[in-house]
Amino acid sequence: MTCSSRHTKRWLVGIVLLSALAACGDDDGDDDSPPDAGGDSGSGGKAGKGGSGGVGGTGMMRPTGGSGGGGATAGNFASAYMCEPARGDVGGPGGVGSMCCNALGTCAKNPNGDGEPGLPHDTCAAQSDLRCVPLPSATPDEDAGTGGVFASCRVTFPGAPAGAPSYEGRCLPACFAASSPLIARLQRSSCGEAELCTPCFNPLTGESTGTCELGEDSSTDPAPTAFTECSEASGYCIPAFAAGNSAGELSKLTCADGELCAPKVKVADPQACFQRCLSGLLGPGACVPEFLASDLAAFLMQDTCASGELCAPCAAAGTRTGVCD
Repeated sequence: MTCSSRHTKRWLVGIVLLSALAACGDDDGDDDSPPDAGGDSGSGGKAGKGGSGGVGGTGMMRPTGGSGGGGATAGNFASAYMCEPARGDVGGPGGVGSMCCNALGTCAKNPNGDGEPGLPHDTCAAQSDLRCVPLPSATPDEDAGTGGVFASCRVTFPGAPAGAPSYEGRCLPACFAASSPLIARLQRSSCGEAELCTPCFNPLTGESTGTCELGEDSSTDPAPTAFTECSEASGYCIPAFAAGNSAGELSKLTCADGELCAPKVKVADPQACFQRCLSGLLGPGACVPEFLASDLAAFLMQDTCASGELCAPCAAAGTRTGVCD
């Protein structure tokens, strides 16, 4: 499992300091009002696209910057904050009995119980908590007398060395895996085409995903030990190999030897977006855990960020920071 994020303490310190110096240099002493506050982007222009991610979307990478962006304010969030969150499993108009998941299932009440995990809404009505329940034809062994159980597989994560833990899973058609908390991390593994190896338990929390509780199925492995939390529960302690190219950007903090503290939101989903915020005179920004910007506490504000987070700017001194990309 790799952690994907592009902000680091070292480059963000330099960017914020450069921005502060530039602001001081532009001050002629006659006007103390912030430039372009709440208005047009002014001379800053449209923010440039941030740097590219790691190989295969894994690993935290230093941003390569972009054109413009230094004058971003609350008036141009659209150009400064570029991260687009995944749509998620929001459901659709389907009522009870409607076909879903490309005719592999029908909309029905959750067989695992109200509010329990394991099955997506897909095109079923989320307001009624209808789930897409697999038809017998969705399982490869429907005639084997096993109650329509999906094939077993082992979940591993990119970059894992030999001997690293693997997790029990089931080969689900991709549409049935949509509600998995680790959907962005799932791979085909030994499964067939258009299938994803979906874990029985969330490796991060040790909680059941419901995947192995469909029909007459049940898991054979015990629940794994949850990842240890770090930095006042804003991060997970991940194996150093899982940090990929960003291992040098993270700190051990309270984690065990061989582990690094990484932000929870990026561990679960490398494409997840940090919540947007307004970083004062530095313009639009994103809420990042304090442990990733501890050296900048004197320069950054909390704004609407949660406790333990700071609002880091999307761009400063004409360079994209990466936190909004």
